[in-house]
Amino acid sequence: MFTEEAFKEEYAKIQFFFNQTFGLRLAEEVNITSKRKLQLLFKNDTKFNPYEYLVKYNTNNSNQKVFSIISIFTNNHTKFLREKLQFDFLRKEIIPSILDSKSFKGGENLHIWSAASSSGEEPYSISMTLNEAMGQSLLSDRVKILATDIDVEALKIGKKGIYQKDKVQMQIPPSHLKYFKDFDVKLLQIDEKIKNSVLFKWLNLNADVYPMTNKFHIIFCRNLLIYFSENSRLKLIKNLINCLHPGGYLFLGLTENIGFENQSLLSLGSSIYQKKW
Repeated sequence: MFTEEAFKEEYAKIQFFFNQTFGLRLAEEVNITSKRKLQLLFKNDTKFNPYEYLVKYNTNNSNQKVFSIISIFTNNHTKFLREKLQFDFLRKEIIPSILDSKSFKGGENLHIWSAASSSGEEPYSISMTLNEAMGQSLLSDRVKILATDIDVEALKIGKKGIYQKDKVQMQIPPSHLKYFKDFDVKLLQIDEKIKNSVLFKWLNLNADVYPMTNKFHIIFCRNLLIYFSENSRLKLIKNLINCLHPGGYLFLGLTENIGFENQSLLSLGSSIYQKKW
């Protein structure tokens, strides 16, 4: 059993690591649930040293315990079609405008990024919304949706596309149940065509440079800025803007905003921004 002093000491180090590496501000005190998970993870270790695992962190060679520590301290609160008015705006205003654009008519594919995808509910909601707005054929042939997160465990759930039936039925309208099939009595699995439209990848948004080569027409980065330190928040916004096509759209959480005047963005309301041409 680890002492309270050991938890406080290690948690302070974990806080430092998350702030420096991922730009994230953790809560001042570790909660009971996280403490229990951390204790379970290290129950067979002779020394309680999660920070030593984290400082050896390397995106190309991180062991499962490192990813498990990251998963314990990341917030994965999400749901399907979260903030309905934003998805309505996407379906009614943005997609028709893109479909009518010269670039899309000229054969350019539509690139979309769910930057903090968690367990997949957001990128799959985007895919379902696009299917409603443009049809399955265009979704399959002309749309590329990238979903990224730092939580490997959440990404695994997203890749499988299997969710609690009762939660899905509570979160989406009956018309969208066609995008799911029974997996078993209590679980639903996302339709294969919707699932295949999303590519899940691990990414640290606090990195100085992102590995993507394509610019995006639409970026969702919602309910993440509130967890970032001020410097990391400014860097993230700058990087997201750089990743947008001119005329592209950036979605933030409804309680979030850019936080400073930016000459390259036009506010469309409801925490939706458009990059100026």
